Amino acid sequence: DEYDSVFPNRRECSWRSRIPCFVVVPVLIVSALVGHVATVAYVASRRSLAHPSTPKNIPTDATSAQAFAKDQFETNLLNPCQLSERFYSNHTSATMSSPKANPPLPPPPDGCEATIMILRYCEAGAAREHCGYTGNPRSEYISTLFGDSPDHRWPSRPSFIYAMAAGERHNDFVQNWREIETVKPLSEKSNVTIDKNFGFPEKKAFVKHLYKMLKEGKFCNKIAVISWKHHDIPNFSHSLGCGPEDGCPMKFGENDYEAVWELTYSYNKEKYAPYVGEDTTKHGMKKHHPWGEYPQWWVYGTVQQEGFDPLRFAKEGGSHGN
Repeated sequence: DEYDSVFPNRRECSWRSRIPCFVVVPVLIVSALVGHVATVAYVASRRSLAHPSTPKNIPTDATSAQAFAKDQFETNLLNPCQLSERFYSNHTSATMSSPKANPPLPPPPDGCEATIMILRYCEAGAAREHCGYTGNPRSEYISTLFGDSPDHRWPSRPSFIYAMAAGERHNDFVQNWREIETVKPLSEKSNVTIDKNFGFPEKKAFVKHLYKMLKEGKFCNKIAVISWKHHDIPNFSHSLGCGPEDGCPMKFGENDYEAVWELTYSYNKEKYAPYVGEDTTKHGMKKHHPWGEYPQWWVYGTVQQEGFDPLRFAKEGGSHGN
C-alpha cells in the first residue's frame, strides 16, 4: 500500500520489540521520582538548619536563658580548664610523660583577657543581599573604630574576624553577603583575613571553635570580631556563656544597627576591691587574698553603640553612600 511504499524497510511492531520500553521507561520514571524526593528532603533539611526564625529548644525567658548560658560556660570552658589546673598542679613532668597520664590541654596563662565583639550586618540596599547607601559607609566607619591612637574608639585592631557564611538563608537559592561586606573594610585595614566558614548549619561547630580558641589561650589579650545575623545574636551570646545576668540581653532590636555586644573573658583568681583593706575583722581579713585555689574563667557582657553619624563621617573624609 501507500504506507509501505513510503517506509519500505519498516518492521512490524511486535511485543518483543517493545520489551526495552517496558523496562527502561519505568526505571527512568522511578529514578526521576527518587531524585526529586531526595532533592526536596535535602532542601528541607538545609532550610530547617538555616532558618533561625523557628528555632528549637531555645530558652524564651531570662531565667532559662541564664541557666542555659551557665551550663554552656561551665561545660565548655570553666570546668575543662579547672580540670587542667588540677592535673598540672598535681603531676610532675615525670608522671605527665607516662603513657597512662593522658594529660589534658594545658590551661591558659593566668591573667588572660579576651574580647569577642558581635555586631550586626550593615543596612541593605536595593539589592537586599548587599550593603546599601547607608550600609557601605557604616562598614567603612566600623574600620575606623579600631587602632592604637587615643582617637580610636577601641584599642588595637582585631586579630580575628569572622562573618556568617553567605549561604544558608531563608531563600536557599540566594546568598546574603552583608555580614561579610560589613567587616571587609576592617579586614583590609587590619590585614586580617575574614573567616567565613560558619553559617547557621555550622553554628554549633562555630561555638565549639570559639571555646577551643579560648581554652588554648589563642584569644588571650586579643580581640575577635564577629559579624552575625541580628536576631540570633542573643542566643549566640548565650551559647558562648554570657547570659542575661552577665550582661547579654534576651533580644536584639529589629531596627538596631548600632549595638555591638562585647563579651569579655578573663582567666584569673577573682580579686577583691582595694577598699576591703579597711575591714579589719576576721571575716574581712580573709578577703585580702585572691579567691579560689586556681585561676578560673569569668565572663561578662556589655552592649555598646557604634555612634555612626553618616553626615559627620562624610565630612571627615569617609564616603556618603555608594
